[in-house]
Amino acid sequence: MNTLRFSRFLVRTGTLLAIIALCGSCTLQAPARPQTRMEMLTGGSSKTWRMVEHSRSGAITGLDSCLLDNTFVFSLSGEFINNDGEVLCLPRDNVRELRGNWKFARDSTRIIISGAGMNMTARIATLSSSTLVLEELAEKSGTVASTSTFEAR
Repeated sequence: MNTLRFSRFLVRTGTLLAIIALCGSCTLQAPARPQTRMEMLTGGSSKTWRMVEHSRSGAITGLDSCLLDNTFVFSLSGEFINNDGEVLCLPRDNVRELRGNWKFARDSTRIIISGAGMNMTARIATLSSSTLVLEELAEKSGTVASTSTFEAR
Protein backbone atom coordinates (compact mmCIF):
# COMPACT_ATOMS: atom_id res chain seq x y z
CA MET A 1 0.00 0.00 0.00
CA ASN A 2 2.81 2.42 0.89
CA THR A 3 4.55 1.44 -2.34
CA LEU A 4 1.44 2.35 -4.33
CA ARG A 5 1.22 5.76 -2.64
CA PHE A 6 4.91 6.37 -3.21
CA SER A 7 4.51 5.43 -6.91
CA ARG A 8 1.61 7.86 -7.30
CA PHE A 9 3.66 10.53 -5.56
CA LEU A 10 6.54 9.98 -8.02
CA VAL A 11 4.19 10.11 -11.03
CA ARG A 12 2.55 13.32 -9.81
CA THR A 13 5.91 14.87 -8.96
CA GLY A 14 7.33 13.86 -12.35
CA THR A 15 4.32 15.32 -14.14
CA LEU A 16 4.59 18.54 -12.14
CA LEU A 17 8.32 18.85 -12.90
CA ALA A 18 7.67 18.24 -16.62
CA ILE A 19 5.04 21.00 -16.66
CA ILE A 20 7.39 23.38 -14.85
CA ALA A 21 10.19 22.56 -17.30
CA LEU A 22 7.93 23.20 -20.29
CA CYS A 23 6.59 26.45 -18.91
CA GLY A 24 10.03 27.61 -17.86
CA SER A 25 10.84 28.23 -21.50
CA CYS A 26 7.58 30.14 -22.04
CA THR A 27 7.52 33.89 -21.60
CA LEU A 28 4.38 35.70 -20.68
CA GLN A 29 3.87 39.03 -22.39
CA ALA A 30 1.59 41.69 -21.09
CA PRO A 31 -1.04 42.75 -23.61
CA ALA A 32 -0.02 45.79 -25.64
CA ARG A 33 -1.24 49.07 -24.19
CA PRO A 34 -3.60 50.81 -26.61
CA GLN A 35 -2.22 54.00 -28.12
CA THR A 36 -3.51 57.28 -26.77
CA ARG A 37 -5.02 59.83 -29.15
CA MET A 38 -1.88 61.94 -28.67
CA GLU A 39 0.34 59.01 -29.72
CA MET A 40 -1.83 58.25 -32.74
CA LEU A 41 -1.74 61.87 -33.93
CA THR A 42 1.94 62.61 -33.20
CA GLY A 43 3.52 59.17 -33.43
CA GLY A 44 5.04 59.88 -30.00
CA SER A 45 7.14 62.84 -31.21
CA SER A 46 5.96 64.16 -34.60
CA LYS A 47 3.95 62.67 -37.42
CA THR A 48 3.32 63.73 -41.01
CA TRP A 49 -0.15 63.51 -42.56
CA ARG A 50 -1.24 63.99 -46.19
CA MET A 51 -4.76 64.98 -47.26
CA VAL A 52 -6.33 62.34 -49.52
CA GLU A 53 -9.97 63.46 -49.66
CA HIS A 54 -12.01 66.58 -49.03
CA SER A 55 -15.76 67.19 -49.10
CA ARG A 56 -18.00 70.19 -48.53
CA SER A 57 -21.51 69.65 -47.21
CA GLY A 58 -21.21 65.93 -47.98
CA ALA A 59 -20.18 66.32 -51.65
CA ILE A 60 -16.67 65.05 -52.36
CA THR A 61 -14.56 67.67 -54.07
CA GLY A 62 -11.52 66.76 -56.07
CA LEU A 63 -8.21 67.81 -54.63
CA ASP A 64 -6.41 70.38 -56.73
CA SER A 65 -3.05 69.08 -57.92
CA CYS A 66 -1.38 71.75 -55.80
CA LEU A 67 -2.85 70.15 -52.67
CA LEU A 68 -1.72 66.60 -53.44
CA ASP A 69 1.82 67.25 -52.21
CA ASN A 70 0.83 69.21 -49.10
CA THR A 71 1.72 67.72 -45.73
CA PHE A 72 0.66 68.53 -42.21
CA VAL A 73 2.88 67.72 -39.24
CA PHE A 74 1.57 67.42 -35.69
CA SER A 75 4.28 67.42 -33.00
CA LEU A 76 4.02 66.25 -29.41
CA SER A 77 5.20 69.72 -28.35
CA GLY A 78 2.02 71.26 -29.83
CA GLU A 79 3.71 72.60 -32.96
CA PHE A 80 1.84 72.35 -36.27
CA ILE A 81 3.56 72.64 -39.67
CA ASN A 82 1.64 73.16 -42.91
CA ASN A 83 4.02 72.42 -45.81
CA ASP A 84 2.67 73.32 -49.27
CA GLY A 85 5.14 71.07 -51.10
CA GLU A 86 6.66 71.74 -54.51
CA VAL A 87 3.48 72.74 -56.37
CA LEU A 88 2.05 75.94 -54.94
CA CYS A 89 -1.65 76.71 -55.29
CA LEU A 90 -1.19 80.41 -55.90
CA PRO A 91 1.57 81.58 -58.26
CA ARG A 92 2.27 84.59 -56.06
CA ASP A 93 2.54 82.35 -53.00
CA ASN A 94 6.23 81.99 -52.17
CA VAL A 95 5.83 80.70 -48.63
CA ARG A 96 6.04 76.91 -48.64
CA GLU A 97 5.94 76.28 -44.91
CA LEU A 98 3.76 77.84 -42.27
CA ARG A 99 4.08 77.07 -38.57
CA GLY A 100 1.54 77.33 -35.83
CA ASN A 101 0.19 75.46 -32.84
CA TRP A 102 -2.37 72.79 -32.19
CA LYS A 103 -4.09 71.38 -29.13
CA PHE A 104 -6.85 68.97 -28.25
CA ALA A 105 -10.13 70.26 -26.82
CA ARG A 106 -13.27 68.67 -25.39
CA ASP A 107 -11.62 65.49 -24.10
CA SER A 108 -9.56 65.08 -27.28
CA THR A 109 -12.64 64.99 -29.52
CA ARG A 110 -11.78 68.34 -31.11
CA ILE A 111 -8.57 69.87 -32.38
CA ILE A 112 -7.73 73.56 -32.46
CA ILE A 113 -5.13 74.76 -34.97
CA SER A 114 -3.92 78.35 -34.76
CA GLY A 115 -1.41 80.12 -36.94
CA ALA A 116 0.13 78.25 -39.89
CA GLY A 117 -2.18 80.21 -42.18
CA MET A 118 -5.32 78.93 -40.47
CA ASN A 119 -7.35 79.30 -37.32
CA MET A 120 -9.81 76.49 -36.99
CA THR A 121 -11.53 74.15 -34.63
CA ALA A 122 -12.46 70.76 -36.03
CA ARG A 123 -14.22 67.73 -34.67
CA ILE A 124 -12.11 64.56 -34.86
CA ALA A 125 -14.42 62.07 -36.59
CA THR A 126 -11.76 59.34 -36.93
CA LEU A 127 -8.28 58.98 -35.48
CA SER A 128 -6.10 55.90 -35.79
CA SER A 129 -2.38 55.46 -36.32
CA SER A 130 -2.97 55.61 -40.10
CA THR A 131 -6.12 57.71 -40.67
CA LEU A 132 -7.31 61.11 -39.49
CA VAL A 133 -10.71 62.54 -40.43
CA LEU A 134 -11.47 66.11 -39.41
CA GLU A 135 -14.88 67.78 -39.66
CA GLU A 136 -14.81 71.56 -39.78
CA LEU A 137 -17.97 72.94 -38.26
CA ALA A 138 -19.94 75.97 -39.45
CA GLU A 139 -19.63 78.73 -36.85
CA LYS A 140 -23.29 79.69 -36.57
CA SER A 141 -25.08 76.37 -37.00
CA GLY A 142 -22.46 73.95 -35.71
CA THR A 143 -23.19 71.61 -38.63
CA VAL A 144 -20.41 69.95 -40.61
CA ALA A 145 -19.22 72.40 -43.28
CA SER A 146 -16.36 70.29 -44.64
CA THR A 147 -14.63 66.98 -44.03
CA SER A 148 -10.96 66.27 -44.69
CA THR A 149 -9.41 62.80 -44.66
CA PHE A 150 -5.69 62.39 -44.06
CA GLU A 151 -3.33 59.40 -44.27
CA ALA A 152 -0.20 59.05 -42.19
CA ARG A 153 3.03 59.08 -44.21
